[in-house]
Amino acid sequence: AGEISVSVSDPSMARGGDFRDGSYRKRVFFGKRTVKEGEVCAIWNLQGQHKLVVGPKRQWIFASDVRFLDRFTADQNEYLVVRHRSGQKEHLRGPLMMHCDPIHHQNIFVEKGIALENFEALVVYRQVVPIATEAASTSKAALLPHQKNDSSVIRRIVRGPTLFFPDANEWIHKFVWHGNSKEKSSSPGEKVPRALQFEKLSLTPKQLYYDVKGARTFDDAQISISLMIFYNLADVEQMLDCTQDPIGDFVNAVCADVMEFASQRKYEEVLSSSSMLSTLDTFPILSARATGIGYVVEKVVYRGLTTAGHHRMETLQVRGGLRCERGSALLANSRARCRPSVLSLRRRSACGGWIERPSMRLLANVPPWMRSVTRPTPAGALHRRNTSRSFDIGGSNARPRPRPPRRSSNGSSLSWSNSRRPEWI
Repeated sequence: AGEISVSVSDPSMARGGDFRDGSYRKRVFFGKRTVKEGEVCAIWNLQGQHKLVVGPKRQWIFASDVRFLDRFTADQNEYLVVRHRSGQKEHLRGPLMMHCDPIHHQNIFVEKGIALENFEALVVYRQVVPIATEAASTSKAALLPHQKNDSSVIRRIVRGPTLFFPDANEWIHKFVWHGNSKEKSSSPGEKVPRALQFEKLSLTPKQLYYDVKGARTFDDAQISISLMIFYNLADVEQMLDCTQDPIGDFVNAVCADVMEFASQRKYEEVLSSSSMLSTLDTFPILSARATGIGYVVEKVVYRGLTTAGHHRMETLQVRGGLRCERGSALLANSRARCRPSVLSLRRRSACGGWIERPSMRLLANVPPWMRSVTRPTPAGALHRRNTSRSFDIGGSNARPRPRPPRRSSNGSSLSWSNSRRPEWI
């Protein structure tokens, strides 16, 4: 009363099994094979003759080689590429099912149709072989040498929205342009040759980020300027005829414009006139090159300026302006006031004053016991007796030694505080 279902996974079973493909190959001396509906079997006898058996059929076999054929299926969005052993190639649009006969077919594979949106396009090339005249087709000798392989190639642009299926004598143009590097450490402003490869050409307006590095100003400051370029493809035919890499042309043109802009100005002038980098009048080479290859540059936006590593300190000094100059003048003035003389060296050393280290020229004629100079301590700190350290700066081996305490007239030791320092300190 109950039904029994058996799952058979062996493709070599003749009844009730899965469909057998090209992996099934047998040499049969005497027997039979059941070819199911949807299967195709090729049989070679002892004389080497080929026979094709299409199921459903039961075939008796004697001393023959048996091989089942591979089946290929394409739906409505796919097509079959069939390569014949004669050298012919054909594209068959789906829905379609076909078996690969080893006698006639070299291989068969399935390809998907190319779906195009309304803002995309394909550049398709087609080889056209001229039709020979009737007299030339009847006699091969009537064909001239230059007419035997005479063919022409035409180009057409397929615009979306559509589902495109190429013919056997057509091929699609592949674009190879400058693009962003695939390395994670690279910035969007760096462009690498042959990094962008595609077949579908976008017709929408686009923008390009690029950093012009190594530009030098009139005062020899090395800078890097970041820009963003907005452009649009106006003529596809002109672009295909005049350039192979429009992004590379944009990069070279904008570099030339920025180099010329920076070389005519000093660094301060470049900073003050950076707003000019957002106008198209500053980029004549870029505008002319874009027009020549079928593009239109709509706008250029200035994104920022950076300086090379060894010029960053110079950049900070330039931005500081008068403040840095005033600080340098004050520093030089204070050093001139604090430089000790030979006459005041004895008094200052005896009083424990804080002075700069005198030069070796001044110390040449000074006795060794006068060459001890007290090291300064932070402002506001109190002097404690016998805790200040002084160094012998006149000798080759400077060793710290405690400063002797100051003695009063009655012989008692004294210590200086911040409030009792001499006015010249």
